[in-house]
Parts: sequence; structure tokens; C-alpha cells
Amino acid sequence: MHPVSQAFITALKKPYRVEHVRGTVGNVSFDDDNIVSLTYSNRCSDSNDVVLGYAYIGQIQATFTNLAITRGSWRGKQITLEYGLELADESIEWIPIGVFDITSAEWTDISINITASDCISKLDKTFSIGSTTGFVYDLAMLIATGTGLTFDRSQEEIEALPNGSELLGLFPESDIETYRDFGSWLAQVVGGFLTASRTGALTMRSFAESETVISLDQDQRILGSVFSDYQTLYDGISVVNIADKTTSYYSAGSGVGSVINLGSNPLLQYGTADVKNRQRYTIAGVAHNIAYTPFNISILNCPVFDLGDIIECTGGIAGAAALQCCVMGIDWTFKQTTQLQGFGADPSLSSGKSKTDKELAGLASQTRESDLVTYTYVNAEEYEIGELEEVSVLMIRFATISPRTVDFWAQLQLDTEFVTDPDLIKVKARYYLDGQLIEEEQPVTTWNNEGLHLMHLLKWLDSLAGGSAYSFEVRLVIEKGAAVIKPYGIHASLKSQGLVAVDEWNGFLRIEDTYSLQEEGTSTFPYAESVNVDAHSISVTDEPIVLSDTITLHGDETSTLPYADGIPDIIFTRLTFRIVSADHQYRLTSSDGDYNVVSSGEEEPTENNE
Repeated sequence: MHPVSQAFITALKKPYRVEHVRGTVGNVSFDDDNIVSLTYSNRCSDSNDVVLGYAYIGQIQATFTNLAITRGSWRGKQITLEYGLELADESIEWIPIGVFDITSAEWTDISINITASDCISKLDKTFSIGSTTGFVYDLAMLIATGTGLTFDRSQEEIEALPNGSELLGLFPESDIETYRDFGSWLAQVVGGFLTASRTGALTMRSFAESETVISLDQDQRILGSVFSDYQTLYDGISVVNIADKTTSYYSAGSGVGSVINLGSNPLLQYGTADVKNRQRYTIAGVAHNIAYTPFNISILNCPVFDLGDIIECTGGIAGAAALQCCVMGIDWTFKQTTQLQGFGADPSLSSGKSKTDKELAGLASQTRESDLVTYTYVNAEEYEIGELEEVSVLMIRFATISPRTVDFWAQLQLDTEFVTDPDLIKVKARYYLDGQLIEEEQPVTTWNNEGLHLMHLLKWLDSLAGGSAYSFEVRLVIEKGAAVIKPYGIHASLKSQGLVAVDEWNGFLRIEDTYSLQEEGTSTFPYAESVNVDAHSISVTDEPIVLSDTITLHGDETSTLPYADGIPDIIFTRLTFRIVSADHQYRLTSSDGDYNVVSSGEEEPTENNE
């Protein structure tokens, strides 16, 4: 619900009201006198049942008269709308309704009829990104950047949503064709929907955020009400697994109730079993809490409510106990009515998992050896690269059906600056295959001025074995200067015949430690760039992974410490320890303080890299 004053709420509940509309078409203003008719409609769910991941195009239809706008110039103009309600003191409180782009205009003898759509219509643009990774906020910004929109929620707000702090991956073999498809899958991850804000920006809401915004009794539901005789009950969700065309069910309840089908969401397909289960069970929890009474009420016109708001209805046919009704559909007609709707399946009519399973279709495709396949990559995260730092900026995993040569192409946009040498900035790329350095770009790319620069990369990966999975990575090193790569600043592709996507972890980990020796000063040095782990000796689902390293104190004692209790998600990049010298006592303590080893000796501790 848009924030309004208490005086606005008081006026809203009265059986009569004086209201106004104003706005602009392009740079021409209008008010009530120019409006013959005006309607607005929007949805965040299908009318038959609750749907997660909806991205509905909100629309207005209006008839204007006496506007000084040239014939033939209406289409494409932007309309802004505001609604004003007269309060008890006869002042007018204005609230925004939305921002819309005119898609059609028809002239009549006395007026012009227009249809205009909100910013969700701009998401119907081809989505050509084959693979990328990022957190929910990063991927939402990727959509905004790719469609020229703004995203109106902060990173902190998005991270607070269900799965909002999860690292997601998009890989080939998805059915994404447009940015609206991608946005719909992303909104599904947080258990919500994608819509337009009142200021015309792209926004995302989760049903987990829904809260009661107003209470309406029988007299305040001015023009009538319809309430279902049941409350929705969702046991959980089902997800199609693209890799093997199976369906998995995730229950957050007692096993009783309907199941919301998420389909084959490509953002919920990759990672370890623990990661996928955690993400999916989180969404199941959101679905289970969508426990509302389907309804349809009509009040006097007032577009103050937002999709996802909960309205509490009491009295009359609603009964003595308050009914919780979630707004999933809005139809507003100026100076007439506002119709609010909430949807949901009757849990007693649920056909169970067997029917749901029959309705799901696996979307995994087969790749023939002769097919020419291109995997594309765009970054959703920002990378900062300091002087003499090696930063990984791109990783693509793929597999070959038969022996192949794979072409790699990339364009990187770097915002550079001088650090130590005001005359030159030097950047080079290092290529890694399965964690092993295979080539360092020669010659080094150089620029003699700060600002935006394009770096072009080309590499042929020769003599790749057939039937093998590979991980190709690019790391940048800036020998002089520093740079930032913004989201959407990397466009890359791998191309060859007979490539297929890889979605399973291959048992390879890269681990980096930082040690600080605190005596006269502090020094930091890496422990190892990578550690190969035998995939047969670990389990990613049943048993924790425990690694050890050995610290040698140059005396008679050697102490072995655990790296970590367990790594259920196989996601960690840095483990930090501190070595402190005091009276020739060397104390090694892990970052969480669980392990503590004291050894005496006068020599400085060093690493045993064996």
C-alpha cells in the first residue's frame, strides 16, 4: 500500500468521496477536465491459482479530449498518472499511480482512445546471455541494464528476501528467450513476482513480505464482496530437473495441500544437492505461508493498494473472524470502482502429486555431435582489480562429445586509472583450463590514459579430449594501474561443435589462505593457489569434507589443523589464520577461534607445502 496519511485512510473508508486525476502525456499536462474515461489493471498471479514468478504487464486504457498533441505523435509518448483524494479539510492528498508508454492511439470525432503499458513491456526483448552467475540483486541489475530500466530496490532489501543472498548460476540448456522470461524465473527464486513501481521502475516483491495494510468491515466494502469458503493451503513446490527430466517435490507442511509447480526454473538447476535443496525448500516455505482466502471485493475508486498487500475483511459474509485476503489482481476505473481480487486453489480438490507429475514436461534438449553450439557469458558482478592483483573475471564450464578445438572470444570494458606510473596502464590476461595455467596473453595490453577501455580476447583451446568436462577461466593481472569492470562489462562466448552444458561439481577446489606474521610488522603470503581433491574420497551430500594443512614451526614440533568443520555447499574462497609472535611463542588460531596451537622456538614459522 502506498504510504498515505491517516486522514487519507479516513476519507478512503467513507461511503462518498471527491477525487481527482492529473498527469502528463509527454510534456503536456492534463487533469479531470481532459478525461472521458480511465481504467487501470494489473496482476501478480494467474486467476486460476497462485503462480510464483509472474511478470504481468500493467496497462491503462483512457479516452482524452482537448489535449494539444499533434495527430500521429501519440504512440511512444510517456504518460504519468497521479490520483488525488479530498480530505476532511478540503485539501487534496496526491499519490502516484504509475508511468506508462502509449502503445496504441485511435482517433474519434471528439476524443482519442489510448492504450499504454508499464515498464514490464520493455522486458520483451531478446535475452541472448547463455550463462552468467551472480546474486539475486546482481541479476536484477543485469535485467535493468539490458533493458534500459532502473531497479528501485536496494541490495540490502533484496538480500533480506528468501534466497536473496544465494549465489545463482545460469547455464545453457534453458528455455529463456526474453528478459521477461529471465525476470520471471528470478522472481520465482525469491517466492514472488516482478512488477512496475509507481515511479516507472522495475521492482521485485516476495509473498514473504506481504503484510496487512488495512481492515475493512462490511460497511466499508461499499459495492459488494465475494469470499471463498476455504483458505488456500500449499504443502510446498515441485521442480523439474532438466538434467534427467524428473520432478522433485519439496514439502514445507504436513504433506496435505496443493503443490505449486515451478516448472524447470534454470536458476534452480545447478550446484550441489545441498545447495539446490536449500534454495528449493526456502521457496517451499514461502508457498506454505500463502494461506489466504480467495476473494473479490469492490470499493469506491481508490488506487492506493499494491499487489501483494493483505486486506483484513470482517463482518457480513466475511463472518466474525477476520479473513486474510491477499491482493493479486487490481482493476480500477476512475470515478467508479476499484475491484481487488485474490486467487488460490481449493486444497480439498487437490489431485495430488501424481497429477502434477503428469503435467510437468522436462525441457532438457539433446545435443548432436555435428551441432554447432555457442555458449555466451555476461557478468552480473562487479570486479575491482588492483595493481599486481590476479582476479578471476570469467569461468565457463562445458563438456565435449568428441575431440574438439573450441573458440573463445571476449570483449571486456575496463574503467582504468593510474596508480604508480602516470604514463602507462598495463593489463594482461591469463587463461586457465581446469585450474592449470595454459597461456599468458602476449603482448600485454597497454593504455596511456585513464577511463573506459575495451580489451579483446581470442583463444583457441586445442586438442580437447572427447567425453570430458572442462572448466575454462580467465584471470586479469594489472601490472600498472587499477581497473573496475562493471556488471554487463564482459561479453564472452565459447563456440564449437558438439558442446554440452556441465552442471555437476567435478571435485576440483581452489583454496587460498592469508597469513599475517605480527612481530615488527605484518606480512601476508599465499599458501597455495589450488588443491586437487580426489573426488572418490569425499561426499557432497552425506558426509562433511574435511581438509588439513600442515604448519611447520622450525623446531621439533609440527601441528596439523583442520581447515574447516565441513563444507556442505562447496562454496568458499578464503580461510584466514593469524600467526602472532610473543616471547618466542607462536600461536596459530583459526578465524573462528576453535583451534589453538602453541609451540615454542626461536625460528619464524613457515609453510610446509609438501
